[in-house]
Amino acid sequence: AGGRLPRAWEWQYAAQGTDGRLYPWGNHTCDSCWPAFATGNTFLGPEPVTAHSPAGDSPFGVSDLAGNVWQYTDEIADEHTRSVLLRGG
Repeated sequence: AGGRLPRAWEWQYAAQGTDGRLYPWGNHTCDSCWPAFATGNTFLGPEPVTAHSPAGDSPFGVSDLAGNVWQYTDEIADEHTRSVLLRGG
């Protein structure tokens, strides 16, 4: 209540910090920092927010910015479409 969706650049800043890292946790791949891919017809659903914390946290301590769920921003792609910008996932 009383909150708002982040702008796309705010989400990116929270995920990357100021050093331009490739992933929220740094520049290396890390299997324990995000959910494992599932195959087949079974959808396991999102994992708990702190399932990969602190290893997968951003420089600001934000958890699960990659691989868990898509997150809405308050921006649209352009003035002519009805698509929104999503981050994470």
